[in-house]
Amino acid sequence: MKNKTLLIFFVSILFTGAVTFLFNSVNHTENNKKEMYKEGSVGIPDDPGARMEYERKMLADPRTGMIPANIRQKELAFSKSLPTTKLNKANTLTWSARGPINRGGRTRALGIDVRTQTAPNITIIAAGASGGIYKSTDNGATWVNKLPADKLHSATSIVQDTRSGHQDTWYIGTGERGSNLLGGYSTLYLGDGIYKSIDNGETWTLIPSTTNGSPQQFSQAFDFIFNVAINPTTGSLFAAASNTIVRLTDGG
Repeated sequence: MKNKTLLIFFVSILFTGAVTFLFNSVNHTENNKKEMYKEGSVGIPDDPGARMEYERKMLADPRTGMIPANIRQKELAFSKSLPTTKLNKANTLTWSARGPINRGGRTRALGIDVRTQTAPNITIIAAGASGGIYKSTDNGATWVNKLPADKLHSATSIVQDTRSGHQDTWYIGTGERGSNLLGGYSTLYLGDGIYKSIDNGETWTLIPSTTNGSPQQFSQAFDFIFNVAINPTTGSLFAAASNTIVRLTDGG
């Protein structure tokens, strides 16, 4: 009887050990998979069902969780109410490259002087994410870089003060938070405030209230300016900066 008890005891230990070993092996394998997925060494398996559910939620009414009945017919009816043109203008226009070639980097913004509307004397100002500020006075045939080498060159947005008597004034925001230069949003160019020109884009100065002189590190909202706009009546400048909207009066 004693021998049988010992045999059962040892068998139990062996069985428990085997189960524990198998469990740990499976768990270790799953953890390895998770680590590989996280590190990007292997692709995460596709889940068609999850994709379909995601698309369904995009179309569903958030109040009911259901796709509205006859939504396709309603979409088609709405599309017919949109304004249309008789001609496909994109196919009837002739396009030609206007630069400033590749020296300007990615051209993030263009501004056309409202006083110049007839070629070939149209004045254009271009803001390059890594190339600075370029100006053309011959409808883009030739360009001149208006920022010296020692100035910050991450120009990303532009606006002209179109009020009568103020049209020589321009503003350019600096800083690019994310770009797809390397196939993702891993590249950024820090800015350091807003440039202002009062001589129609010939010279540019950073507005003191928007710069702290340290574009080497992110330290203020004006390091990334996504867009700038001007109130056409009062001349107040608005800047969509990092996580905030800022209004500047009296030219900043």
